Amino acid sequence: MLLLAVLLACAPTPETGGDTAVGPSVNGRWDEVDGMRVLRLWGTRDEMGYAEGALACTEMVDLFQTYVLDYMVAASGYSYDLALTRSSSRSNCS
Repeated sequence: MLLLAVLLACAPTPETGGDTAVGPSVNGRWDEVDGMRVLRLWGTRDEMGYAEGALACTEMVDLFQTYVLDYMVAASGYSYDLALTRSSSRSNCS
């Protein structure tokens, strides 16, 4: 499930081609509250979902690579290098 969320959030769309962020405006921002990063979102559910994906893409990819690849894949016996190569090629945060 986490893998699907990461890949869908960061996958290029036909509108963007994966190169630039073309689409709805990003209705959100990162703030710092008591030393912690907080993602603030506003707008419709669709606008907030788009903003979450656009703003948190890098963090989601980092979490995926750290937890899934470094921990789960390495412990499962699957090819770590193959999994890393495939996940890196799908990460299109911009």
